[in-house]
Parts: sequence; structure tokens; C-alpha cells
Amino acid sequence: MFLLLLSGSCQACKENEQKADDILDSENYILAQSSPQEQQANIDSSATSILIQESYALAADLNGSNTLMYKYQDLKTQIGVKPGKNSHPTFVSIDGIKKALRHRKSSGEGDLKKFVSWAETGDWKQFGPSYQHYDGWMFPIDRISNQGLKYTVFKDDIQQLKADLDWLKDYRLGAILLIQSWGWDIKRKKNYTNPTAGQRWRKWDVRLGKLANSLILFEQWDLYGSLKSYVNYLMQSGVKLEGWVLGYFPNK
Repeated sequence: MFLLLLSGSCQACKENEQKADDILDSENYILAQSSPQEQQANIDSSATSILIQESYALAADLNGSNTLMYKYQDLKTQIGVKPGKNSHPTFVSIDGIKKALRHRKSSGEGDLKKFVSWAETGDWKQFGPSYQHYDGWMFPIDRISNQGLKYTVFKDDIQQLKADLDWLKDYRLGAILLIQSWGWDIKRKKNYTNPTAGQRWRKWDVRLGKLANSLILFEQWDLYGSLKSYVNYLMQSGVKLEGWVLGYFPNK
């Protein structure tokens, strides 16, 4: 239809046809012709793409945690970790925990593959407790849970898991995406200025507490430090958190 409006010599037609192709290929032209809803969707898609790239980069940066180790050693001692390894017959094994983090067949159970998919599609609500369960295998701790001792890890188990750097990066990525689902910019330690739909605090203290406990046990101090800033932000915003959760975020 655009070309039917063109007139002039054959040469002019060719030049105008090329101009039309250039315009039709232009992202600005496409954006200008889009509805406000489509324009916002394009903006959200671009922002999500940047967020995912930053998430992978942060997950792979294992040195960031080591540089903060001195700052939180007292906290690690205070929280403590149960010695030895989990030898309970229901324990899924170290390999079992690794596999569980990366893939769960059951619907209603989150894993890293699903985390990435939810983030990429902007389906942040899926991270919420009303939709998915995943705390036990995504963020293991040294205490019994509603899964019993299946995914409980003690000191030796934690060291064995941390020795697998590929798994550790995946573990970090899972934590990063969860925190981002709450609308928190981990790297910059502030709330996102324009969070997408679903990126918000979901009033689920239990998940926050378990994540904090796990990050301390696995000594992921860069992520823990940003999470602590998020907790301070929630408190300043008037959010009330349970005492046992705040125990993982002492003022010192």
C-alpha cells in the first residue's frame, strides 16, 4: 500500500522503493506504528533481555563473594552449620540435589530451567508461593524442612557442593532470579525504578528466611549483602518481617 502512493520515473520508483524498505526495516518505524501496549511490551522485552544478561554475569562472578568474606565471618560463626554430612536414608545424595536444582518434572515445583523461563517471559508471579514450591532443593539449608531430611545439607555436603563450580553458578543464578522477582536490583542494591508486572514483595517471610540462611551457609556474601539491603528497604517501607527472619540480618 505504501508503494502505491509513489510516482515519478522508474528510477525514482526504485529509489523510493529502497527508502520504503529501509523504513519498514527500521525499529523506530515499527515502534512508531505500534500501539501503546505494543510499545510497552517492546520496552519490557528489551529490559528483560538486559536483566537476564546481567543475571548470568553476576552468577558467574565467584570472586565477588570471596572479597566480602572478611566482613561476614562473625555472622557465619553466629549462625553456625551442623558438622559432618547427611547420612539419613532419605537423603537424595549430593548428585540428587544437583539434579533437583536443575530439573523437576512435577508441575508446581520450580527448578533453574523454569526460573530462567519465567524471567525471560516476564512471568514473575510464578516465583510466588501460590504457584510454585522449590525452597528445599534450590536453596538447601542444614535444618529439617517439610521435605524431611531429603535435601538437608551439613558442613561436608556444603563443601562438596561448592567444589562443583558449575553447580555453584547455577545455585547463584537461582538466588539472583528469585531476588529479582521481588523487584530488587541486586547489583545496584536498590528497588527497580520501573519493575515489570509481578516483580514485587509477596509477603512470604519463610522463603526470604530460607534463602538468607542458605546464602550464609554457602558463603555467597555478595548476594547476601544485597539481600540485606533489600530487607532494610522493606523495613523502611513499613513491611513487618518475622523475628526469626530478621535474625539472619543483624545490624552489625
